[in-house]
Amino acid sequence: MGWDCYIDLPRGTSSKEVHRFLEILGYKQQAGTPFFKGVFFSFYKDEHFRYREGVGAWVKSKGKSGASMHTRTSVWRSKYDNDYHNLTIKAVHERFGGKFTSDAGEGEYIPYDGFVREKAEAACYYAESRFQNAIVAAGVLLNAHKESDAMIDRKLLKAIPQLAGMQPPLIVYNLLAPYLVSCIEDFFRSVYVGLLTYSPRKQGVFKSARLSADDMVAVSEGLLKVEDAVAKSMTFQNVKRIAEYYREVDPQIDLLGILRRPSNRARSGLDKRLEDLIGRRHLLIHQNVMSPEYFVEEVRADIKCLELTVKRTLSSLRRHYHWQPGYPD
Repeated sequence: MGWDCYIDLPRGTSSKEVHRFLEILGYKQQAGTPFFKGVFFSFYKDEHFRYREGVGAWVKSKGKSGASMHTRTSVWRSKYDNDYHNLTIKAVHERFGGKFTSDAGEGEYIPYDGFVREKAEAACYYAESRFQNAIVAAGVLLNAHKESDAMIDRKLLKAIPQLAGMQPPLIVYNLLAPYLVSCIEDFFRSVYVGLLTYSPRKQGVFKSARLSADDMVAVSEGLLKVEDAVAKSMTFQNVKRIAEYYREVDPQIDLLGILRRPSNRARSGLDKRLEDLIGRRHLLIHQNVMSPEYFVEEVRADIKCLELTVKRTLSSLRRHYHWQPGYPD
């Protein structure tokens, strides 16, 4: 899903000239995609979290007949993505001529009627988007192994748990644990970076930070933001530590309070299930120990836990900072 525009450039237009013009506009040539034909270019700008996914452009040579170009932004685009998409269409049309037709109509630029998110709000909204895109892969993998789940001999595993490594579906489920942890880890880190970047308390956080020499060099050379370097020096695989990090940025953020509430009929809070998942990940990564009881229903319960964790965290931040709607309550 997305918004597309097709530009039919005049006869004699060189596709190489179009390539160079896109580079002037800040686009970079990328590897081709299987979905659209042509030489692929993309634009993205790391500017106060304004750009969410950027703009894609495909240039196709038509030989002596000229060239054509296809541009696209996703349906999840930000206002800044949308604005730069329209700027690209306008600039290419003014430079080379021709006709363009967007999803809004012939000669029409692409409208935007979504929310305009800035600074920390945009960063957190983007973190949620990254999480949703990542967690889909776990569901796809589970569905692909749906039929093979019947191969697991649960009675045998209960009697001889050492056979966990001999059950292919169970191996897949155990290997998913580190991936699930990486999904929520990236979310918590990304939200932290967004909050820290615009926090009036960040000077105190910087004073206590212990950055590696490599990260300090990267900051010095403009390859890494200070806030990202600080986040890299922290662990986001411990719920209590994460809550402390957030409280340092804003004392009114009570992440543990948010996560300690049980979900549905669960007896314990989300924080306990997160800790169990992280512990499962550590056992596999550091001791090569697989859980003989980590069946598909447990994996799905962990995925729901992560989704609810993201939902609760963002809903709480939205109410606290009076951000715009758009997060599920």
